Amino acid sequence: MRTLGRSRLAAALALALALASPGCSDDGGPPGSTGGPEGTSATTEGPASSGTTLADTTGDTTVGTTLSSTTAGVETTMGLESATSTGGETTTGEPTTTTTGPSCVDGEITCDGMDAVPCEGGEPGEPEPCTAMCLEGYGCVACVPGESACNGQNVYHCDDVGEIVGTEHCDPVQGLECDQGQCVGACAPGWLGADHRGCEFYPTVTATIVNELFNFAVTVVNTSDLDEAHIQIERGGQLVVMDSVPAGGVERFTLPWVPALKAELGVDASTVVEDGAYRLRADVPVLVYQHNPYEYAQGEELAMTGDGALLLPRHMWSGEYRVVARNSWWHEISLSELPGFYTVTASEDLTLVMLSPSSTGQLVLAGDGVMPAGNGVVTLDRGDVLQVYSAGTQSNPSPSDLTGTGILADAPVQVIGGHMCSYVPYYVGACDHLEEVMPPVYALDTTHVATAPASPDRNSKARARVVRIIATEPNTSIVYTPAIDGAPAKIEGVGDYVELPPTTADFVIDTSAPVVVAQYMLGKNYDLMGGDPSMIVLPGVQQYRDSYLFAAPDGFPMRYATIVAPTSADVQLDDVVVTNYTLIPGADLKVARVPLSDPPGGRHLVVSTMPVHVDVHGYAPETSFWYPAGHGLKTLAEP
Repeated sequence: MRTLGRSRLAAALALALALASPGCSDDGGPPGSTGGPEGTSATTEGPASSGTTLADTTGDTTVGTTLSSTTAGVETTMGLESATSTGGETTTGEPTTTTTGPSCVDGEITCDGMDAVPCEGGEPGEPEPCTAMCLEGYGCVACVPGESACNGQNVYHCDDVGEIVGTEHCDPVQGLECDQGQCVGACAPGWLGADHRGCEFYPTVTATIVNELFNFAVTVVNTSDLDEAHIQIERGGQLVVMDSVPAGGVERFTLPWVPALKAELGVDASTVVEDGAYRLRADVPVLVYQHNPYEYAQGEELAMTGDGALLLPRHMWSGEYRVVARNSWWHEISLSELPGFYTVTASEDLTLVMLSPSSTGQLVLAGDGVMPAGNGVVTLDRGDVLQVYSAGTQSNPSPSDLTGTGILADAPVQVIGGHMCSYVPYYVGACDHLEEVMPPVYALDTTHVATAPASPDRNSKARARVVRIIATEPNTSIVYTPAIDGAPAKIEGVGDYVELPPTTADFVIDTSAPVVVAQYMLGKNYDLMGGDPSMIVLPGVQQYRDSYLFAAPDGFPMRYATIVAPTSADVQLDDVVVTNYTLIPGADLKVARVPLSDPPGGRHLVVSTMPVHVDVHGYAPETSFWYPAGHGLKTLAEP
């Protein structure tokens, strides 16, 4: 970002004074029309005339008169031809007529104090009074073209014609200050990396049937080993939490349920919940997981359902996503239809969100701008949440599935996909809550490594899961390494998906266009090993990192990290070298499923000599969780 140079100090001062006038919003909105100080540009005077009259006299008679100036001792004349003297004689030339040229360049704009003066037909035109400043060559402008300037805690950006085109608020809660036309501090957008760490997050309750005895919560991991992280969580402008996380530490914060989003059984319409999301800010970069709920047990009471998700920071949000959810599920015993869902959370007022249903996403519960066919345009303000539900069909497997639905917004949003409580597969009990934050389309990849979770029996063996692949472009081809007999080799339409039957195999998925890859744990009755469904959306290989600081819920009895690494990589987990790998045939990759210890806060660290993938999963009686430890958020074209 450019800053103001010394040569434009006066103009910047004029801009700051103009912007400080009434009409400037506290949260960074553009100023209104204001009367500014005197303009900072001035016309440059030419050299003073060295004479005004040239005359030759005989007695008292003036022979000739001209306007003149002297340059380097040479006299020149304008108007009448001059009289000259040679050898004491006086001669007078004949008068001549000359045409005076235009006094200004047509179309040029000059400044006379705070007035802009256009040149029209070679002559100065009618002056235009300026309200902010007058700039030579531009006329009346609101700011210095191409520059940025501070007004208190706000940054104002100026386009190439002198109009204010953008503002930023340097949020003091995030430790930011405005300095020389930019926000500075550890949480400044230009200083944050393109990954899962950040300083502003939006935890969002999603639809679940869990008993309210259990707690919705977030885990905050301070990525700094030097600085304490000051945390502020609010909802609808009301403070909920103000606390801190020590350097390198982990803290959990429980948050009240939002009943309109928790929903439970009997939901009959999609809905917009005003101020439905929490806003979490920190003054140093942190990473955040949300847990729905956090505990698997309270005394002898079991939660029976739950999942977790890695939240993405606001500065990495986008306006384009593809949804992963799961089919509506008909519970024949209770005669209840449990829907899949997706939520859209806004961070800016008047955000327009357009919904484009996939071929399976055209049966939804209508409401608040969402049509029965799944399409619609919805306006959200900061903190508002749109929650869309799949419709019931009283059949299994249901044709109603929001997976593949496209989300387009004119400002960055967060999208979470999942299910209130689903069987996986639809004929295997028991049901469990699913949720995961969707990666933006810009961060999707064409190569993914699908790895099975560890078994709940503590032996680190692979356990079967279901893999789903969703297309973002038509006619997407798929290659599996090693080959999988009978696996689909192509996806026809945008938003369509293929799903592989339960398998314990680890394999690489290569596609001709970027895709979304999701994995689902199975119901406990599939192999009678415990746990129940949960969901993860896999980062592509381009988003792998060489280190991960992460946390896992510290109460779950069985917790694992799955590590995918190149065969030549050396990897350590909590300062212990990882050794028990399984090779992926045909690929230069190895996989380890490592039991996690139970340190304070569930804090863990993976360090590798090469980029790797790490996910975290765990089991408890009747429930489970699964989410990425973290991932990069680079575009496919980046190195």
